[in-house]
Amino acid sequence: MKKYLVVALIVMCAWIDVSSLNLAKVSYANGKYTFSLSLESSIKNKTTYLELSVYEDFSRIRNVEIVPADKNQGEKRSKTVSETAADEGDYYWRIRVSDSETKFSWIYPTSGEANPIHFTGKPKEYVVHQDETEFEEIAFDDGTKLNLSSIWLRSHLLGNHTFVCQDKPGAIMYKTAFTFNHGFFVKDGIIYLCRGSFRTAGWDSDRSRLWLLRYDLATGEELPMLWVYAPDGGDYALEEVMPWVRTDDDGTPYFTTFSFREDRTRVVVYSLNLDDVTADAHSIIADEVVSVTRKKGVVPGYISVNGSIKSGEFELWGATENDSFGFGTHDPEWQVVRWKVSGGVGVEELSDIMNLGFITEDLAYENLNMMVYPVGDDCFYLHGYAIGNHDALSPTLYKFNPGAACELLQSYGPEGVYPQMRDPRMGGIAMPVIDGKQLLIYGVPAQGNGEASAARIAYVPSLTGDFADHKILWQPGDATGFSTNLIQGVDAKFIPDEGARTGGIFVLYLGNGALGVYRVDVKSPTVGIDAATLQTITVSYDGDSVNLGMKVAGVVLYDAQGRCIAADRSMTDRIYVGRLPKGVYIVNADNNRLNAKLIVY
Repeated sequence: MKKYLVVALIVMCAWIDVSSLNLAKVSYANGKYTFSLSLESSIKNKTTYLELSVYEDFSRIRNVEIVPADKNQGEKRSKTVSETAADEGDYYWRIRVSDSETKFSWIYPTSGEANPIHFTGKPKEYVVHQDETEFEEIAFDDGTKLNLSSIWLRSHLLGNHTFVCQDKPGAIMYKTAFTFNHGFFVKDGIIYLCRGSFRTAGWDSDRSRLWLLRYDLATGEELPMLWVYAPDGGDYALEEVMPWVRTDDDGTPYFTTFSFREDRTRVVVYSLNLDDVTADAHSIIADEVVSVTRKKGVVPGYISVNGSIKSGEFELWGATENDSFGFGTHDPEWQVVRWKVSGGVGVEELSDIMNLGFITEDLAYENLNMMVYPVGDDCFYLHGYAIGNHDALSPTLYKFNPGAACELLQSYGPEGVYPQMRDPRMGGIAMPVIDGKQLLIYGVPAQGNGEASAARIAYVPSLTGDFADHKILWQPGDATGFSTNLIQGVDAKFIPDEGARTGGIFVLYLGNGALGVYRVDVKSPTVGIDAATLQTITVSYDGDSVNLGMKVAGVVLYDAQGRCIAADRSMTDRIYVGRLPKGVYIVNADNNRLNAKLIVY
């Protein structure tokens, strides 16, 4: 095995003034590496760390503190590490010199000696864990039965968690080392998790780089990260990018910017084409879709696309943050922003939020990170998590009114099914459809561990209907909890089986908390229907309602993604839906005996 003797020079951040030379070297003997430092006297009181990474850009750093006999004192210090201390492979190394959490520098090997060193540790065998929660069979009025079972689970409390975006020395407590970057998507049997650069607590040295963490859908085994380059093939000249990874109505993955160094009024939307990306690929180049600006105020942190990016006509939705105290006593300055994009130009519309769906509204707050989920006729769900000292925000349904205040339509109250909780703070919801059943998923405390997270899965007859009709089905993670991390996200996807209505794969992701895959088995009722009673109806849309031309016993409207947009269970010849975005919709009526396709141009 080849060993290296490497000499390094120091590269200092601007706020640490060092004029003389600092040296570091590594030597090998008897199965151990010894890292020796020679520091200039003006920085001899600073803390030093050895940083190792299999990535040349020092993503996913391992930290080892290097101290002299008298802690944080001395110009000469060293650290000896066994060659088995890290999983087998070549590792890049550097020395971090820290004055404080915000003032630091690095000693890098010189360009002529920048060779990685080799470790020989045996990788820890991947062991599949499962959610210990027991799930009851769920029966619906139409005879359909759903069963949920765990396939594999990664969580902080199990110790096999997905990686937290962290490179800050000593920041090893998951309670405080978290990221605000959330969202995921699944493609070709691979789960892609967001690792953006939005408020990356504990992540100092990689702010211009974006990555997608990858895991095997079938087993949960970790795959190589995918580096996301800017459209020019380089890094992003921005401070905070990719807070959220989502997919549009066509399944195209996208992400956005949040903050430019000198401009928080502009949002750039990027999309990803992974058609030719393999599991061992190293990088991908993002495509710029559109750039939109705020007329006044800052941009939202999390942006949702409503519609199809490829079509060129779609909407961008987001909610701004507020730093006011004492809700109701000051101008709240909460706004939902909607850009209507056509021909590469976005037109801004605003609607104020005057009433938030808190569990309790008597607690002061500092800031909420809110996420907007558009559904149907100018309606949207609002959810997020708190940075200040107050209870969680309830999943809340609003109607967007351009130039006026949003109308609060529905929310869970403190006496309802949404539990009162402060920690962990869980932001985000998911709205998958399983065998025609619209679900709503959000975070709750685990029954088996009140300080840890779980996820609640509820059946909702209509996304725009009465919240009193919601029915709780299951709570994954309920037995022991997923994570006690302070900040966690919530997202989920359902991937149906091909062919028959047998069920599919359900993926649950709690950013900073857990990643789990479950199996949903569907038992469909056996019902004899006279073929003469099956009809295809002709429907029309007048801009407000879908008209059926005949009285039916209930009607449901679904979008192209299978989401329930509106439902009316009474005898009716029409269903009010309001303004519908362009696209294809499915109308089911009379207990699924009547069906039609509706195209809105």
